[in-house]
Amino acid sequence: MCDHHRWNAELNWSWLWNHRTKMNITVISILDLNQFPECSEPGHESNSKTFCCLCCTSGPLTSNIVTDKTGFVPGEYIIVSAMIENQSRKDMKTTEVKLVEKVIYRAGPETKESERTVMEMKKGEIESGDNFEWDREPVLVPPLAPTWLGGCKPCGIIEVTYTLSFRVNPHGVGFSLYTHIPILIGNIPLRPMFNKIKQDPGFAGGFAVPEVPSSVPYITPGAPLEKPEDDSSSSSSSDDEGGEERPAPIVYYHPPPLPDYFNTYNDLPPPNYALSKWGQVNVQADSDDENTSGNFHYTPVYPTYNFTQPSAPPPPY
Repeated sequence: MCDHHRWNAELNWSWLWNHRTKMNITVISILDLNQFPECSEPGHESNSKTFCCLCCTSGPLTSNIVTDKTGFVPGEYIIVSAMIENQSRKDMKTTEVKLVEKVIYRAGPETKESERTVMEMKKGEIESGDNFEWDREPVLVPPLAPTWLGGCKPCGIIEVTYTLSFRVNPHGVGFSLYTHIPILIGNIPLRPMFNKIKQDPGFAGGFAVPEVPSSVPYITPGAPLEKPEDDSSSSSSSDDEGGEERPAPIVYYHPPPLPDYFNTYNDLPPPNYALSKWGQVNVQADSDDENTSGNFHYTPVYPTYNFTQPSAPPPPY
């Protein structure tokens, strides 16, 4: 199932051009991590390589990466630990972890693939003969579309998957060492995680988005809630004296009603809703002309949860 849909309305005239109005909406299927028992298991992958210099082969470069589990929802933290053993003769420039989104588009026999980095973290050098450790680093999952767009099987048109990629980069000539762990992104968390979700008593179940400038055609769902009196986010976007940029004002919105599926979990706090990690895009189609109106600048909104940052260590290597 695709996550982006559009409502169309057309006014037909017998003696003028037809007028069309379009409104974009986000439709999300439910991906319940509790339906995938393997999501609660730790992720653990390792890899190694050697570097050759003329007729000499150095010792191995080894990477072991561990995650606390492999299933997450937006707002949750992936806890990453890693141990790198550099027994080679080369110094390593950096180590980095990335959460990568891969999308495959299918149209008949044709396919197109794209990859983009959701987030990344880097750490420093590892000298020859030294070891280096990532110790329980928390990686926040931002608002994203669920894996497979929420279907239990990959969508026949668009397939979305996520991977946690760990990379060790050598100085000078030499290929990087990669280690990968597949990650499942859902929108109903694992049941043991329910009690780690924080709720804002004033805006539980709502979502916050920056105000959109009036010059941008944009339609935001829901009716605004009343702002709290001490909400300092209502300040202007620039300082009158120095011209310093300030954060855009925040508007809080009522959430759409939860699907009946959520009633299965009476102890699950309701999700909030946040703008997609990828921001606003222009969704104007080639067939849209001067007689077509609507919000052509659109940002999908995805369920997200406000988790406390976990402190429990992942399993040992």
